[in-house]
Amino acid sequence: MEGVFIERVIVLLLFSFFTAMSYAHAEQEVSIEQLITQAKPRQTVIVPSGIYKGPLTIDKPVILQAKPGAILEGNGMGSVLTITANGVTVEGLTIRNSGQDVTAHDAGILIQGNDTIVRNNNIQDTLFGIHLDRSSACLVSDNFIQGDKEAPVARRGNGIQITAGGKHTIERNRLTEVQDGVYFDQTVRNTVKQNTVQNSRYGYHVMFSDDNRIVSNVTEDSVIGAMIMSARGIEVQDNIFRDQLDVQGCGLFLYDVQNGLVKGNKLLNNTTGITMDTVQDTLLQKNLVAYNAMGVKREGEIEATHLTENAFIANVRQIGGGTNWSTEVWSRQAHGNYWDDYRGWDFNKDGVGDGAYRMADDMLKAFEDNPLLGIFYAGPLHQLMDQIASAYPVVDEYPLMNVPFTE
Repeated sequence: MEGVFIERVIVLLLFSFFTAMSYAHAEQEVSIEQLITQAKPRQTVIVPSGIYKGPLTIDKPVILQAKPGAILEGNGMGSVLTITANGVTVEGLTIRNSGQDVTAHDAGILIQGNDTIVRNNNIQDTLFGIHLDRSSACLVSDNFIQGDKEAPVARRGNGIQITAGGKHTIERNRLTEVQDGVYFDQTVRNTVKQNTVQNSRYGYHVMFSDDNRIVSNVTEDSVIGAMIMSARGIEVQDNIFRDQLDVQGCGLFLYDVQNGLVKGNKLLNNTTGITMDTVQDTLLQKNLVAYNAMGVKREGEIEATHLTENAFIANVRQIGGGTNWSTEVWSRQAHGNYWDDYRGWDFNKDGVGDGAYRMADDMLKAFEDNPLLGIFYAGPLHQLMDQIASAYPVVDEYPLMNVPFTE
């Protein structure tokens, strides 16, 4: 009897196991497309854990909520998920294996509808991560996008690309090993905030796009923190651009920028903190430019533009590039910038130095820090350093005695 009982228990356990396996298998056999087809507009569609075959197109307004372990697997051609309807929400999916056609912008998620929400997704092994194509008023938040770290940067796609359209909010995404973290292409009035880009080419790349805001983001270990090109009305505020140490590394590059505001940013430990080329009517204020090989560099025309209340600290060289800086650039309303190598006095205690700031005599500063170098003082090496410094006749007429903000 005991043997019969054990045999029956084993049979029951095996039956339960195969039933569960059959149920799990059937659960994955139901495609996401079928779930969407069965749903009514604006209905919530729950996607159970499992691997689902793509590509997939969402052409009705539904809320797609994926359970942990739900994976949409592309076939290596085109975009994995395409959203054409307005008012769609997609959250919680792992999306992978897009095509690799750069001209077609093959992506993990292609958004062509308006008022779309894409959040908390994990996008891997795709050319572009998310592409907003001529859409408007979408929210892209809290996604993780990882490109191909083995591919050369020039062969990677962008993490998030915005083509035309606009009025999007892009926030709290983490992007790594892509070409450009967030790429703006002829798009207007977007807000990009609290994102992090690592190990890529440009963190934020603005091209022919106006009235955009880049706020409270981070770029690190890339080539350029933010590249702003051919843009009007750009706001770059409260970002951190650090550790861009490539030969061409730069925290912030402004090229052909008009009516811009660059305020409250931290540009730390880059080859160059800020590079400016063809900049008009732009205010750079209360930025911390510190620990860079060069603080700020000029490569082209600067007109009606002011740097005021910035702090230049511990840069190997504070200023470089063109030699025709005008004194008006370095102050606004009789307030200049803080320079850690300024040696002047403030007898009237108004917070502004009584004498102008000129680029420090690098040799003299070296003597102060290393007294043993005094043997070179007034010698040929010192004279050569004097000639080099005289090539940069930059003057801040209103240097500040203290850092004008909390670091």
